[in-house]
Amino acid sequence: MTTIKNFCFFIFLFILLTNHKSTAQTNTPQKIILNHPYGHDSLQMMDVYLVENRTAQTPLLILIHGGGWMAGDKVDFNFFKDMIFPLGVNVININYRLANSDRIHYKEIMNDVSAAVAAVESNAKGWNIRTKNWIMWGNSAGGHLALLYAYKYDVKNHLSAVVSFAGPVKLDNDPTMSKAKPEDVRGLLPLITGKPFVESSSHQAYKDASPYYTRKFIPTLLIHGSKDDIVPIGQSELLHKLLIKNKVPTDFVELTNGDHGGHGATALSQELFRTKMMQWITTYSK
Repeated sequence: MTTIKNFCFFIFLFILLTNHKSTAQTNTPQKIILNHPYGHDSLQMMDVYLVENRTAQTPLLILIHGGGWMAGDKVDFNFFKDMIFPLGVNVININYRLANSDRIHYKEIMNDVSAAVAAVESNAKGWNIRTKNWIMWGNSAGGHLALLYAYKYDVKNHLSAVVSFAGPVKLDNDPTMSKAKPEDVRGLLPLITGKPFVESSSHQAYKDASPYYTRKFIPTLLIHGSKDDIVPIGQSELLHKLLIKNKVPTDFVELTNGDHGGHGATALSQELFRTKMMQWITTYSK
């Protein structure tokens, strides 16, 4: 029964996405470029996956991996690329310089994301891809980075929507973060700002690095596990309420019983997540 459900689900996704393809065949071959540089650092690389017969209407998804800002790699997102790419979505999977206690903090990482986006834009004509209405998708720390870029750094408005899976949104002292393990997110926060984290009052840098405190919002899909003890679900709930207050299109999928990576989530909530994800890709790629 599970196999039949999965088969029907992917048929449904295929139908949704092929509705975005042009009726005229372009005969553009599939193109895969691994470790395409967008800067001089060894981590300033991205993997490019462009579907066959793509047009300017083909959806484009930019992936930002997690890893506590100081670890992780784009290959960690290959599982998601392997699911979405065969369904007719162009995928850009980026690496970025990792945060450290010395000189790489969120501003430097934002510079990397901006440079990667600029590289995609400069290659758009040669790659035969769209130049706007891109969707950015981030997981954990990558969710934070995706939200922050979408709300604060996307000055050319390339993005039409952003998706955050368990991303922190309010980094200063907040009751929702009290449920996080101290050795996890709160222990990593000084890496993202370069400033010490104090429980009673946080440095202004923590507000500056928080998507919550920006005021230029775009449509946002939030996914979060109900049993996440690394980035508590209250973080996504805060942003969801703020977006509703500001009349910004938003949706929130709670992965019932899911942990930080969504593991343990009920089958029903996982199916809801997949359906919502594809609905957002199709809706905001028009």
